[in-house]
Amino acid sequence: VKCIGDSLEPKIRKGDYCVIRKMEEALDGRAMLVKSENGVCMKVIKKVKDSIIPKLCSTNPKYKPFTPKELTIIGLIIGHWSRDDRETW
Repeated sequence: VKCIGDSLEPKIRKGDYCVIRKMEEALDGRAMLVKSENGVCMKVIKKVKDSIIPKLCSTNPKYKPFTPKELTIIGLIIGHWSRDDRETW
C-alpha cells in the first residue's frame, strides 16, 4: 500500500510503500491500516480503558490523536520501504 499522507513521519514518509498483514484485531501501540468514517488511513492504535474503540494516533506531532465513531481494522503494517528518487516518479 502506498502511503499518501505524513501522519507516521518520520519513520514512514509520504510516498513510502507499506506491507500489510491482513488482520481484524487492533494491536495496542502498533501502526495499522484502518478504516474510519474519515476514510482509510495508517495510524498507531492506542487502546483506551473502558472503551471499545481505540484512539488513532500519529507519530507526526502536528496531528492530534482522535477517537473515531466507527473503526474497521484492515491490517498490521509489518514493513515499509521508500525510493530515493520519490520526487521524479
